Amino acid sequence: MPTLNEMFPSQYLNGEDLKGKPYVLKIRRVVIEEIFDQKKKAKAKKWVVYFEDAKKGCLVGKTQAGQIMEGTGTKVSEEWVGKTIEIYPTSVLAFGEQHCVPRFRKPSAQAVTPPPAAF
Repeated sequence: MPTLNEMFPSQYLNGEDLKGKPYVLKIRRVVIEEIFDQKKKAKAKKWVVYFEDAKKGCLVGKTQAGQIMEGTGTKVSEEWVGKTIEIYPTSVLAFGEQHCVPRFRKPSAQAVTPPPAAF
């Protein structure tokens, strides 16, 4: 049987898409996109990071942006393009429930580079 994530895939990369593994990705572009914010029930502008060899972009909040800056050794988002970062799944408690979310860090030896279009 398919998982909930497989039944209803997200437009953006989420922690479950990573299938429990860390990946090393090269940042292709960083943009602001208008999305529908489920919590606010309205459109909102959000930062999205797109990677080489990935179909989906990843929504980036303040926490993830800080992790990308630290992991790439950059001070501003314009410097992210072309940099390599490790993305990994972790579990967080949010809104009273556990959620699998993507986080970022400097690439490690155990991270794998995904096959083209893995997620």
